[in-house]
Amino acid sequence: MFYYYSVLNNDMYNPECPYQLFIICSYDCILQVLCGHTNYVNYVTYEPAGQFLASVSDDHTCKIWNIKEDNSCTATFFLTSPGS
Repeated sequence: MFYYYSVLNNDMYNPECPYQLFIICSYDCILQVLCGHTNYVNYVTYEPAGQFLASVSDDHTCKIWNIKEDNSCTATFFLTSPGS
């Protein structure tokens, strides 16, 4: 079980990645910090095998992340409106 949140400013603020996406386990430990969106993230989902994560944002993008290997963004899809 996990949950996520997207922040602009916090204790782990990084000016090169102002909108960080934190993936948190049910015990409040940080599993991953993903950088790439330029606005708040609205929704996150895993694919069934657990290798990829998809996130949609107010920046009008959907990003696919490879979370099993290097947490890299493997694809970006441009949307006509904010993702939800």
